[in-house]
Parts: sequence; structure tokens; C-alpha cells
Amino acid sequence: MRNTVPQCAGFGPVNAIRKGSKLAVFGALLVIVSMFAFVVGFIALFQGHINTLRINNKKSAAALLTMALLIFVAGVTILPHNESDTTSTAAEAQPTTNTATLSATSRTTSDSTTAIAPPTPSNVVRGILSQIAYWQQTFTPATSNECATEGENQLNSEDAWRLQGAVLACAQDPIAPISNAWNGEIVDADLYFSPHQDSAAALAAAAALLPPDIQQIGAFDGANSSTSPNPSGSCYTFVYHSDAAAAAVRQSQPTWSDPDKVSITLYTGNTTASDGSDSNYVPTDIHLAVVGIGGETRGADGAVHC
Repeated sequence: MRNTVPQCAGFGPVNAIRKGSKLAVFGALLVIVSMFAFVVGFIALFQGHINTLRINNKKSAAALLTMALLIFVAGVTILPHNESDTTSTAAEAQPTTNTATLSATSRTTSDSTTAIAPPTPSNVVRGILSQIAYWQQTFTPATSNECATEGENQLNSEDAWRLQGAVLACAQDPIAPISNAWNGEIVDADLYFSPHQDSAAALAAAAALLPPDIQQIGAFDGANSSTSPNPSGSCYTFVYHSDAAAAAVRQSQPTWSDPDKVSITLYTGNTTASDGSDSNYVPTDIHLAVVGIGGETRGADGAVHC
């Protein structure tokens, strides 16, 4: 938006035009009068007198010619000379633009443009389904003892890192014999939040490890199976579709079912594969987010399990 300075009353474009018109008329009248005076003066100069106007000598005629010349010069001066004068008058009557504001706006636009990071390609992996080298180069190393302190089992504490916001990520070693079928890729991780976070913050931290092209296709209340020591335990699972994940999964495991699905399951407490969630899910109190390949976990009864 242009920043304009308002004009005082009487100096707008319309008034400027009206003012110029009046001056032009006055100038034209002066020119006409001067031409008449010239004619009379010349006649008197050559004849020596004009009785009607009481010009009876050459001295009076010369004075009349001088006065006519002055009137002519005044009239010509008042008349507009060319188109540039009219343009200048109209331009002066226009609101002025605050160039400092425009300069600041341009500078802000330039700064904001340079501050924007280049977009991340949507067909890449950035954590889940990445080689362990990616994790080692991207995140700060942590220890298995830190994972154990949060309640993680030994198997899932073989590798550990600190993510952004001091989130602790614990995972199986992808090159160990039990998991080397994935060619050195980390396919799931457990994220611990201390202090606990709300579901939005936990979800954002976990989603940052998934490909940028994820699209949510489901969300489910999860519950422990009837055989769990804590049948009242619960969780919440978000399921996503990702073409990038599908391509990466098929490259390592061509026969894997639902290769396009990845998921995040949130817990207020901890979880184990055999017992499920050890507490009820509270959206404002998240301690653990399990993120990895695959969709929701369903039991033989078709219910979503923790």
C-alpha cells in the first residue's frame, strides 16, 4: 500500500487547473491590450500625434510603445508555455509517496525472502527408513542408560540420540543380526518427553522423522488386549500414507504389506510388546511416542491395540 501525504484545501488537482485557467485568460488579455497599444504607438510615432488619445508628440508615442512592450512581456510570461508546465502543475498537485516506507517495505521483503529455507523434497526420508549414518550425522548422541531411565527395554536402547527440543530417541541397532534385514535402516523409534508434552507437541516431534509427503488417513483410540496385566491401559494411534515411505520399504522388503503406511502412537506412560500401555491415555500428558513403519496394530478381535 502506498503511503501518501494529503494535500491542504485549495491545492488539489482541480483547483490547480482552475487557477491555471484564470491566469491564462488574464495573460491573453494583457497580450491583446499590448498589441493594441503597439498599433497606436506606431501610428503616433510616424504621424507625430493622435488627437483622439491626446498623443501630440513623439515622446508620448515612445512612452506608449514602452508601456505596450511591458504589458506584452507580462502577458506572455503568464501564459502557459508548453505541455511540461501543465504536467508539472498536475504532478505537484498529486499526493506524494513516502519513499522511506517503500524502501523499508522492499528491504523487509528481501530479508524475508532470504530467510526462507529451501523446501525439503517430498520424496526423501529423514529419520524413519534412513540409514543409521543419517542419525549419527544429524542428531546428538545419547546413551542406552538414558533410555533405560525413561523405561525403555534393553533391545530398543541399542542406539540413542537427542533430537530437537532435547527429545530422547531410542532404537534398535539396525545393523545387529536381529534387524539387519532392513539394510542398515532404522524403521521405528521410541521418543521420550521429559518433561511430558501435550499431544500436539509430541506429534510434531515424531512427524519430523517421517517423510515430508505424509498424509493422515486414520486416527484410532487404542486399548490393551484382554490378556494384558493392565486391561484398562490405552493409547492413541495416527496413521499416515507416504509414497516416499512406500518406495523405501519396497527397496528393502519388496513383499512387505502396506508399504505406504507409517504411524505414530502416543502414550501417557510406557508400553511393552507383551503388556501394552501401562496407563490410561491423557492427551495433555504424553511421555512416549512410538513412530515407525506400518499402520495401526489390530488384534484377533479387530480392535486397535496398544
